Parts: sequence; structure tokens; C-alpha cells
Amino acid sequence: MSFDWWDLLVLAELDPSFPSDLDEAWARAAASRAYYSAFLTCREYCEARLNDDFVKYRKELERKARTGAQKFPGAHEVVIGFLKAQPNRLLSKVAVALDDAKTVRRYADYDRLAPGNPSEWREKAVARARQIRTIMSKLS
Repeated sequence: MSFDWWDLLVLAELDPSFPSDLDEAWARAAASRAYYSAFLTCREYCEARLNDDFVKYRKELERKARTGAQKFPGAHEVVIGFLKAQPNRLLSKVAVALDDAKTVRRYADYDRLAPGNPSEWREKAVARARQIRTIMSKLS
């Protein structure tokens, strides 16, 4: 069975009927799910459609990390950095939107005292994921 990562976005878009004391928890979880719907789709795109270039990019990062020239970035930074480096402007737009959504996701997942409102984070993450989905549909 093949799971569609965009189903996480559908979940994040739902208007829950939870008790109001769970509003913040829902908004945080939804922001995170919206981001992951886009990130995982982008990662699979890089691995499937741009595989040779993606492998070369990761190997170059690994080489630089081994020599101490730079720290090896995490999986999220690898995908975003790779997309930013692509000559296709649509992929660059995806990278910018994904990076923006990642910032919101970090607030939602890790920062109890992050600036802003969790409901606004959810809206922003969902908007960025929708933007990415629209762009990715043009690339498929």
C-alpha cells in the first residue's frame, strides 16, 4: 500500500471539534503535519525524479563534513538546500516555502514560548504546504 503524504495536509486542514482547551495542541499538531506533508513529498521527489543529482549533492555534503569544512546538515536542510540549488525556479520557490513552513514547524514542535499564535502557525504551515502542493503538481 502506498501512502499519500498529502493526506497529512488534509488532516491539518480539518476543523476539529475538540474541547477548546485542546486548541493549542491541535494547532501545533496540524502545523507539524502540514509541514511534513510537504517535506516528505519533496524528499521523495528528489529521490525519485532528481536522484543522480540528489545523491551527488549529499555525497558532496558528506565529503565536506568529513574534511571538517562544514557540519553535515540534517535531512530537512539537505532537501531544502538541494531544492534551492536547482536551476528550475519552481523548485527554488518550493525550497523557500518549505523553509518557511519548517520554521513554523519548529515552533510548533519544540518551543513552548515561541513568538506568535499557534493558530496562525497552523494557517501559515497549511498555506505553505498548499503552495508547495500546487507547484509540485506542475512538476509531475
